[in-house]
Amino acid sequence: MTSASPAAPASDLWHHYGRRRAQTDRCVPERLYWTRGQDSGPGAEILGDLTGARVIDLGSGAGRQAAHLAVHHPVDRVDAVEPPPPSTP
Repeated sequence: MTSASPAAPASDLWHHYGRRRAQTDRCVPERLYWTRGQDSGPGAEILGDLTGARVIDLGSGAGRQAAHLAVHHPVDRVDAVEPPPPSTP
């Protein structure tokens, strides 16, 4: 008799995906993308003039978008916040 293990919560899977990607993909992207696939959508121009702005990237994952803004735009400060993975009971 086989027993199926319960599926991991989606947030846990994203946490592990982000950790793996952060280990292998450390470059600062040349363009800011808004989709999960990081391949389409408007660029940072949709944010308007960021000169001297403080930007907060909530749910930042590996921080690629925050890194892009810090390197390629005249922002004053960029904070990237990623919540910890849910604790296992």
